[in-house]
Amino acid sequence: MGPSILFVDDDKDDEEIVREGLELLQFLQFGFCPDGKAALKHLSTLSNNELPDLVVSDFQLPNFEGLDLARALKADSRYRGIQVVIFSGSLPPAIRLKLHEAGVTEMFEKPTGKEELKYILTRLLKLATEHHIKLEDLKEKLIL
Repeated sequence: MGPSILFVDDDKDDEEIVREGLELLQFLQFGFCPDGKAALKHLSTLSNNELPDLVVSDFQLPNFEGLDLARALKADSRYRGIQVVIFSGSLPPAIRLKLHEAGVTEMFEKPTGKEELKYILTRLLKLATEHHIKLEDLKEKLIL
């Protein structure tokens, strides 16, 4: 199985745009959850080999926002290795600092155009792929 990404966003329009963009880029290993609690519940149903390489979450979510999700993932040894990326309409410096302290890999402001979306999706695919390759290399070393 190749690299995978779990997107966490409550905006169905954003989900559709990301879904279409990923399909155009021929990246089909992704899923969506509407909020942080749903994402944690979904992750708990997966085996260790099925965990995504990357969780990409909106910052502002109902019930359990992106910062809470990042903290929960980094606090759990099972999920600690998953890279977390946060995106939002606006990320002031104080919020960026809190996200960095929570172990977030990267932060993006939501794209406003197709080229910006393509850049961000391409960057996310690269992060997921690099992470996946590192995990595969580690597994091979542990088996030897």
